[in-house]
Amino acid sequence: MIYIKKGKEPESLTRHRKQPFASYDNCNKDDIRTNLLEEQGHLCAYCMRRITKEHMKIEHWYPESKLDEAGRMDYSRMLGCCEGHLDGTRHEDDTCDTHKGDSVITLSPLNEVHIGKIKYRTGGGEIYSDDADMNRDLNETLNLNCTVQYLKENRKAVLDTLKVNLRGKGTLGRNDWERLLKKYSDVNEEGQKREYAGIVIWYSQKRLGTL
Repeated sequence: MIYIKKGKEPESLTRHRKQPFASYDNCNKDDIRTNLLEEQGHLCAYCMRRITKEHMKIEHWYPESKLDEAGRMDYSRMLGCCEGHLDGTRHEDDTCDTHKGDSVITLSPLNEVHIGKIKYRTGGGEIYSDDADMNRDLNETLNLNCTVQYLKENRKAVLDTLKVNLRGKGTLGRNDWERLLKKYSDVNEEGQKREYAGIVIWYSQKRLGTL
């Protein structure tokens, strides 16, 4: 999971909210998806998999079912998430918003302090937190260590590939780690961040001593 800085809501949503009988159900969701993809670098807000406009969900961090109509149309609550389900698998093997359902979670990708409490085990790619509530959100509610969907394995593969690429370059200095941190924090020419970027961001911050 990486920190998401919310931007301005789509103009179509601002206009829509002013209309009689405006509701979340009849707003322009295509514009919302476009905004969310740009904000998040085309990564799922929770598991950091690649998402596209055709294969994503608009997630309300605080459950939509518990909000009034104004809350449902509040863009600051919205996140872009993967579909969280693989055909032929059980609900207990779902992840992210699909597994979360109507549960209220503590951990928010919109809170930089929260993201700073997330850690990874480099040997297996497991995501966790020393904060008990946040660890429960990661492991149980969002199911981000799901073995069926290979999330741990994919995170580990990204970090292992980085280590292989760094091998032979000698001891990296502070400037090297800062450049690497920037590379995985920023988007590329297509406006995309690298899949599972969070594990490399965390690893770089550890080397820089900023965690």
